[in-house]
Amino acid sequence: VNYREKVEDSIFLLEKENKKIIMIQKKIQNVFLLAKNANFAVIPSLDSEVICRVAVEFLQAGVPILYSNVGALPEVLRELNEFKFSSQNENELIKKIQYAENIYQDSEVYSSYRKKSFNLWKDFYSDSIYKDILS
Repeated sequence: VNYREKVEDSIFLLEKENKKIIMIQKKIQNVFLLAKNANFAVIPSLDSEVICRVAVEFLQAGVPILYSNVGALPEVLRELNEFKFSSQNENELIKKIQYAENIYQDSEVYSSYRKKSFNLWKDFYSDSIYKDILS
């Protein structure tokens, strides 16, 4: 990464070769507004995730997620196996990011992944699913 610019107290902007990545280091109040404007999310967890609420929030926003193969992430993101990479494997993560870049270049394919991500949320994690379970 060429440089790191502090944008706010907890948000950093990283730029490399005209590509921008936003890193958030602490909880923000309305993650949905940030999430819905993301093209992809990356969850490079190193250890077990019980359900990974942030993944569910990105799915709700219809954002495809690149994720490591730890904890419950492979189950939570079961419909997005093509974005799974081995935890702590930098080369696999780089390949997945390149794969995501290629998908983003084709608006029709990219749109289908956004719909697929939202439908995964709707089918497994939306409020209506929990209401049906509890009733």
